[in-house]
Amino acid sequence: IKLPNTEHVQLIPKVDYTYDIICHAKDVARIDSPIVDFLDRKANGNPLYIVDALLQFENEGLIKVVDEELILPNEEFVQNVENNDISVPISVESVCGMLLDSLSTTQQVALKVAAMIGTEFSCADVRKRFPMDELKGELTEQWTLLANAGVIELVDPDDEKSRRQSFVKEGDDKDIVRYKFKSEWVKESVINRMLYKQREALANLI
Repeated sequence: IKLPNTEHVQLIPKVDYTYDIICHAKDVARIDSPIVDFLDRKANGNPLYIVDALLQFENEGLIKVVDEELILPNEEFVQNVENNDISVPISVESVCGMLLDSLSTTQQVALKVAAMIGTEFSCADVRKRFPMDELKGELTEQWTLLANAGVIELVDPDDEKSRRQSFVKEGDDKDIVRYKFKSEWVKESVINRMLYKQREALANLI
C-alpha cells in the first residue's frame, strides 16, 4: 500500500464488521438479528469463521436466503443457540487445530487451563491452576506470544497498561493482566481437543 505518510497498516478482525461480512458473503441486504448476534459472539469478526459458519448453517437448513434477506426459516436455529447445541464449524475447528498444534507444550497447557476457566481469564488464575510445576516459570512470557499468534487478546488494553504499570512499581509480574480468547470458537476448539480425563482433571483444579 503506497499512501502518503502510511508506515503500517494493521489488518485485524473487528466484530463491528460482522453484519457487513454476512451481507457481502450471502449477497443480502437484511439479516435476521439472531444470526448476527450469534456470529458476533462466536466469530468475533473473523471473516473466515463467519463465511464457513454460514455455509454450514445453510447446508443444515438453519438459515435461508429469500428475496435478498437472510432469514431463519423456523425456530431450530434459536433453539439450538439456547441449548448450546451449535457445534464449532468443521473448517473453523480445523484451522484452530492447526494453529494449536504449532504451539509449544507450555502454551497448549496454558490455553487448556484458560479454556476451562472461561472466555476471560487472568494470568494469575491460570498460574494458580497450572498442573505442571516444572513449566510454571515459562508462563509469564507466553501470553504476549499467544496474543501475537492471534489466539488471545487483552480484555481492555488501555486499562491493563495502567494497571500493569502500577503493579510493576510494587514488584509484581504480569499475572494481574486479564486476557480473553479471540473468539468463543477458539476456546471451544481447545476444549474439544482435550480427552475426557484431561477435562475432568482440570475441572477439579478450577
